[in-house]
Amino acid sequence: MNKTIVKILLIEDNPGDARLIQEMLKDANDLEAHVTQVKRLSTGLEHLAGHAYDICLLDLSLPDSSEEMTLGQIGTFFALPIIVLTGRDDVAVGISALQQGAQDYLVKGKVDAFGLGRAIRYALERSRLEKRLTTIFNNSNDVILLVDAQNQTITEANARASVVLGYAKNDLLERTVTQLAGDYAADWQSFFKRSLASSKGQTDSLSLLSQSQRPIQLDVSSSTMQDENGKSLILILRDISERKQLINELDFYKKYDPVTKLPNQASLEHRLHQYHTQQRHFSHQSKTALVFIDMVGFKRLNASYQGKHHDELLTLFAEVIQEYIRDNDFLAHLGGNNFAILVRSKQASTSSRVAQRIQESFKHPMPFKGKDIIVQVNIGIALEQEGDGFNDLLFKARQASHQASLDNEISYYAEETNAVLQQKLWLERELIQALKNQDFELYFQPILALDASAKPCLRSSEALIRWKHPEKGFIAPDIFIPIAEEANLIPQIDSWVIREASELAVQGNFRVAINLSSQTLEATDIVAVIRDALVDTGLAPDRLTIELTERVLVSPEFFQPIIQDLKALGVRVYIDDFGTGYSSLSYLHQYHFDGIKIDRQFTRNLLHQPKAKLIAETILNLARGLKAQITLEGVEDAAQLDWAKRMGCDAAQGYFLSRPLSFKDFIGKESNTELVTKETTIAPV
Repeated sequence: MNKTIVKILLIEDNPGDARLIQEMLKDANDLEAHVTQVKRLSTGLEHLAGHAYDICLLDLSLPDSSEEMTLGQIGTFFALPIIVLTGRDDVAVGISALQQGAQDYLVKGKVDAFGLGRAIRYALERSRLEKRLTTIFNNSNDVILLVDAQNQTITEANARASVVLGYAKNDLLERTVTQLAGDYAADWQSFFKRSLASSKGQTDSLSLLSQSQRPIQLDVSSSTMQDENGKSLILILRDISERKQLINELDFYKKYDPVTKLPNQASLEHRLHQYHTQQRHFSHQSKTALVFIDMVGFKRLNASYQGKHHDELLTLFAEVIQEYIRDNDFLAHLGGNNFAILVRSKQASTSSRVAQRIQESFKHPMPFKGKDIIVQVNIGIALEQEGDGFNDLLFKARQASHQASLDNEISYYAEETNAVLQQKLWLERELIQALKNQDFELYFQPILALDASAKPCLRSSEALIRWKHPEKGFIAPDIFIPIAEEANLIPQIDSWVIREASELAVQGNFRVAINLSSQTLEATDIVAVIRDALVDTGLAPDRLTIELTERVLVSPEFFQPIIQDLKALGVRVYIDDFGTGYSSLSYLHQYHFDGIKIDRQFTRNLLHQPKAKLIAETILNLARGLKAQITLEGVEDAAQLDWAKRMGCDAAQGYFLSRPLSFKDFIGKESNTELVTKETTIAPV
C-alpha cells in the first residue's frame, strides 16, 4: 500500500499528548508522517517562516498564548492547512476555530489513529482544492470579481481583471461596479436586482469601461454567496464554460458535505435562520425541533472493514435516513458519524415520529457488500425555545443523544440531562479506575441438569460480574455495562473475565464458559487472548466454553473465521440469549454451535403468551436438529421448570433454582452437591 508522505508541524506543549499523537500517526496506515514538534506558538511561527510543511496540528492551550489569542493567530498560517487540537469538547470552540480558518478541530482523548489520519487526509484534500481554486481564480482567462451585495463595492478581483480592465488591483478594490460601468450603470443595477432576487444566478451581456474609458463588451454571469461577512455576488465575465465549473465547486463545498452530498452544518444553520425570518414575517405557529443522530456503532463497523468502505457506509446511512424523513424536513451531515434533521411542524410530536421511524429502520439488517450489517444509533431531540440560537439548539440535541445512549431509547433534552451526563462521566472514570484496581468480582448462579424421570441436580453455573465500588458499594451491571460499552471498555472487561475465570476454573477444578461481547471480538485478537490465558493458567482447552450473543449471526463473514479458530483451539462455542436479536435462521447452520440458551423473555411469557411458547418450542426443535444442547434461562417458578422438563430441555437456571452466589459460597454448595458435570458459565452481565 502506497503511503502519503506528510510533513507535519506539531505545536503542542504537553509531552504526553504529543507522544500520543505521534504514536497515533505511526498507526495511520495510509500516512508516512514526518513530525516536527515545538512547544510554543512563537517557535511554531518561526519554523513556518523557515521550513516547508504540509499541515500543522495546533494545540489551543500553549504557554505563550491563550486560547483566544491562539485562535486569532490561525489567520497567520494562511497558506497552510491547520487542524486544531483541544481538550474541551465544546461546539463553540470548534465553530470559532473553523471561522478563523482552521480546516478541522479534534477533541483530545476522543480521537484515535484512524480518525486523526482521516482528518489529516481530508484537510490536505480540502487545502489542495482551495489551492486549485485559487490557481483557477488567479490564472483564469475570465475576469472574476467578488462584489459586496449591499454597496456593490469590489472586494476581490483576480489578475485577469487588471489585464482586461486596465486598473491595478488596489484601484479596482476602491471602486464600485457602477462606477466602472459609466453610462451602462442602469443595466448593471438591473442585473444586480435580478441576481439578488434569484437563487439560480443570472447571465447577461453587459459593458464596462476600461481605465482608458474604452467600452468592453462582456458576457457576465452571477452567483450569490453567503459567508461571515454577509452576502456577496460572484461575477464571472466572458468564459462561460470555466465559469460554471468554478461557481459549482465554490458553492458546493461551502454548503454541502463532499462524501454524502448532504447539506453541511453551515447550511443547517442557514436554514434555521430562514425559519426564524419566516416566523417573524408570516406569524407561523409551527414548532421547530432538531433531531440529532449519533451513529455510535459506525466506528466499530468501519473498523471491521479496516476503514476501506468509510465513505460508502456513510452514504448508505444517509440514504436510509432520507428514506424516513418528510419532504419538508431538512437533513444535514455534520461530519464524522453525526447527522441532524430540522423538523418543522405545528405538532411537537412530529419530530418524535420522524425519529422513531429512523431508529426502527436501523434496528434491522441492511445489505452491504454481500452481507447484512446493523449499526447502533442514539437519537436526541431538542425543541427550540424562545431565545435559542443555532449553537444552543445543537448543543441541547447533542446532549439529548448522550442521554439516549443511557436510556437505550430516543431522548428529549431536559435541564436534568446535564446532571445525568455528569454522573455518566463520573461512572466512566471510576470504571477505568476499577479496571486498574481489579474491583470486580464474579458471582455464580447454579444451572440444573434436567431429566424428566429424575430429580434435577446441579450441573453448571453462570457467573455474573459485579462491581464493588470502594465508596458506593455494589453498582448494578445494568448501570455500568452500557457505559462501558459506549466507552469501549468492554474488551478490557472481557479480557479480565477470561483471565479470572480461567484461574478460578483451575482453582475450583471445574469447566468454565465465558460470555464474550461482539464488541470484544471486533476490537481484539480474541483467539490470541484466550490462547494466552489457557497457557498461563494451565486450563485445558476442553474445559472452556465460549458463549456469544445472537448478534454474531448477522455477520458470518467476519465472525465465522473467529469461531472456527476458537473451536480449533479445542474450546466449545454456545449461542446465548437466543431469539432476541435480528438474525436470520439461514445463518445458524453455518456456525455449528455446541449449545443454545433460550432467552429469559420467552421463559417469562411462555405459559400465558402463545407466541412466546411457540418461539421457545421452535428453538427447541431447531436445537435438536442441530444436535445442540438447550438451556432455559430465567426460570422463576415451578410451572416453568416443569415445562422445561416436559419439553426435553437439557438444563435450566433462574431465581427459582438459586440466586447468584459468591465464589466461596458456590464452591461450598458444589462440595455438598452431587454434580452431573462441573461447568461454570462466566458472563460480563
